[in-house]
Amino acid sequence: MKKCFYCLLLVIPCFSIHECKAQESVNYYNCLADAVGNRALYLMLNQVIFSPSDGFYCNVSDWKDLDTFLRSPDYTYWASPPSTIGYCLRNADKNILTLICIPPIYSKDGTYIYYPGQAEDYKAGKDLEWARIDRMHLNSISLYLHYNTAIPNIRNHSLHYHSTSYAHRAFNADTVISFPLKIWDKKMKRKYQHAQGMAIQKNGRGHILLITFYTDKTELNHYLHSLEKTIWYRDPEDFLDFQYEEPQVTVTLKKKNKK
Repeated sequence: MKKCFYCLLLVIPCFSIHECKAQESVNYYNCLADAVGNRALYLMLNQVIFSPSDGFYCNVSDWKDLDTFLRSPDYTYWASPPSTIGYCLRNADKNILTLICIPPIYSKDGTYIYYPGQAEDYKAGKDLEWARIDRMHLNSISLYLHYNTAIPNIRNHSLHYHSTSYAHRAFNADTVISFPLKIWDKKMKRKYQHAQGMAIQKNGRGHILLITFYTDKTELNHYLHSLEKTIWYRDPEDFLDFQYEEPQVTVTLKKKNKK
């Protein structure tokens, strides 16, 4: 069941960034959190800066149904990638659209994702390989490709590993992996003919997914270049200093009256 726990985490609410100007402060994240609840807090917990390039805009409500764009008609498994998105970026020419998905995961120890009961499981010696934070981006890629092609197992698909220098220069990340996607929705395909996914990962922190729809294959590198530094992992010396306590949840079970 815990392996499926990660699938349940991949549900991110939509929100608008128009009222939240990019600021180098905790107040910027508080503004985002007000827009979507505490989901935007995962940017802060993973020490990630979101800074869209000039000329990009989008109405996220127009693109909330990711299922209809990418789901293979042959896919029958229950799990799905995010059906809603964190950010949506589109250029003025409307020939590129990027959905930015922020899985609600982070790590307190830099090794395993945090989840309720994680510390107890670790102390009890339970197998936590499934929860390694540095493997979560591969889980997301596998889920997207299975969802998009109905072919399970990431080994059955073509992945492109970008150079370490590109990962660092473009996003201050350690790993960037691109993977092809097919657009199944006919209405969407009239606007954008091609799609690809990109997973951005920094060791010890949660990953970010970029799902990009575009019109011209020959311009893909130009499109990707325009997205550089939209996502930026902070260096330790630039970390935001803040305190965060996990919300406490209390469950009360009502006893049935004996007859």
